[in-house]
Amino acid sequence: MILFSESAYIQISPTKTRLKEGATEVLEYLQTRYILGLLTNGFNEIQHVKIRNSGLEKYFPFVVTSEEAGSKKPDIGIFEFILNKTNANRNECIYIGDEPETDIVGATAAGIDSVLVTFGKHFGETPATFTINTLYQLKKIF
Repeated sequence: MILFSESAYIQISPTKTRLKEGATEVLEYLQTRYILGLLTNGFNEIQHVKIRNSGLEKYFPFVVTSEEAGSKKPDIGIFEFILNKTNANRNECIYIGDEPETDIVGATAAGIDSVLVTFGKHFGETPATFTINTLYQLKKIF
């Protein structure tokens, strides 16, 4: 299973969404090979509207919000919640995100490998398993 941070794919506002470059192509590619899940900090109603309006809903059979999980990234509780909800094994999952402090630190604390997508930003050293600059580079990893 591949778990994603919602912000790694959407430049967000509640009613207007724009996907980041390569999002659709990469999700189409990954969807044929893996089960995809989405973790997002925020309230159910708002986050599900954003996901639906951006066209991402069809890629993710599992979506977990911090409201549903009762904890938010980087707390390991949200990661544990989706693992339990999906009966996934953490050793067979990888988390993809674009925020080192919430996405990567949280996934690492939960014992899940991670990919940091920097989109050209420079971060200091992170515990990410992989660090890439663009979504397209995910196709080289998977």
